[in-house]
Amino acid sequence: MRWSRAFLDLVLSLARRVAETEQMPIEDALLTSTPLYLNFGLRMSFDPQNPIWPEFIAGYHQAADRMNWTHSLYLARPQVRRCAVWVLLLPLRVTGAHHPVPFWQS
Repeated sequence: MRWSRAFLDLVLSLARRVAETEQMPIEDALLTSTPLYLNFGLRMSFDPQNPIWPEFIAGYHQAADRMNWTHSLYLARPQVRRCAVWVLLLPLRVTGAHHPVPFWQS
């Protein structure tokens, strides 16, 4: 199932809220608090240096419409089995400002 624009807008709103609440860069919130990394077809390494991720972040910052940019990149990625259980991955342990750690790495 492909994400709708409305759902993606909700995902990006979540990232903005997490970044604001936890006082972390939006890049960290997008990586650790959303299913975007997995749903771009990337592995669970959550490696911010994976070539697709910096491409996404650069485009996200340059885009006039960030939701459309994100949705376009999402649609352009090869169709993979999308992460349906991403809500299970959301609990984070924050080890201090700018150092979020997914719970499975704590």
